[in-house]
Amino acid sequence: MNENAYKVLIGFTKLTEAEKAVFIAEINKYQNSSDYGKIELTRTFSSKSVGPKNTICTCCGR
Repeated sequence: MNENAYKVLIGFTKLTEAEKAVFIAEINKYQNSSDYGKIELTRTFSSKSVGPKNTICTCCGR
Protein backbone atom coordinates (compact mmCIF):
# COMPACT_ATOMS: atom_id res chain seq x y z
CA MET A 1 0.00 0.00 0.00
CA ASN A 2 1.38 3.41 -0.86
CA GLU A 3 1.73 6.20 1.68
CA ASN A 4 -1.27 8.23 0.48
CA ALA A 5 -3.61 5.24 0.66
CA TYR A 6 -2.23 4.39 4.09
CA LYS A 7 -2.93 7.90 5.39
CA VAL A 8 -6.49 7.83 4.07
CA LEU A 9 -7.04 4.41 5.63
CA ILE A 10 -5.85 5.71 9.00
CA GLY A 11 -8.28 8.63 8.69
CA PHE A 12 -11.04 6.18 7.79
CA THR A 13 -10.43 4.13 10.92
CA LYS A 14 -10.95 7.26 13.03
CA LEU A 15 -14.48 7.81 11.69
CA THR A 16 -17.62 6.75 13.51
CA GLU A 17 -19.57 3.87 11.99
CA ALA A 18 -22.11 6.33 10.56
CA GLU A 19 -19.33 8.44 9.01
CA LYS A 20 -17.75 5.29 7.55
CA ALA A 21 -21.06 4.37 5.92
CA VAL A 22 -21.34 7.83 4.33
CA PHE A 23 -17.71 7.66 3.18
CA ILE A 24 -18.19 4.23 1.61
CA ALA A 25 -21.37 5.41 -0.13
CA GLU A 26 -19.47 8.37 -1.60
CA ILE A 27 -16.60 6.14 -2.75
CA ASN A 28 -19.08 3.78 -4.41
CA LYS A 29 -20.85 6.73 -6.05
CA TYR A 30 -17.50 7.94 -7.38
CA GLN A 31 -16.43 4.47 -8.59
CA ASN A 32 -19.73 3.89 -10.38
CA SER A 33 -19.77 7.28 -12.11
CA SER A 34 -18.92 7.99 -15.70
CA ASP A 35 -15.73 9.88 -16.47
CA TYR A 36 -17.72 13.12 -16.56
CA GLY A 37 -19.39 12.21 -13.27
CA LYS A 38 -15.99 11.60 -11.67
CA ILE A 39 -14.80 15.01 -12.84
CA GLU A 40 -17.90 16.65 -11.38
CA LEU A 41 -17.59 14.80 -8.07
CA THR A 42 -13.88 15.67 -7.86
CA ARG A 43 -14.71 19.32 -8.52
CA THR A 44 -17.38 19.25 -5.79
CA PHE A 45 -15.06 17.57 -3.29
CA SER A 46 -12.10 19.84 -3.99
CA SER A 47 -14.16 22.99 -3.42
CA LYS A 48 -14.78 22.09 0.23
CA SER A 49 -12.30 22.94 2.96
CA VAL A 50 -11.65 19.78 4.96
CA GLY A 51 -8.12 20.24 6.20
CA PRO A 52 -7.11 21.01 9.75
CA LYS A 53 -6.61 24.61 10.81
CA ASN A 54 -3.13 25.88 11.66
CA THR A 55 -1.48 22.52 10.92
CA ILE A 56 -0.57 20.39 7.92
CA CYS A 57 -3.09 17.69 7.05
CA THR A 58 -1.58 14.21 7.10
CA CYS A 59 -3.97 13.02 4.38
CA CYS A 60 -3.54 15.72 1.72
CA GLY A 61 -0.43 17.59 2.87
CA ARG A 62 -2.08 21.03 2.80
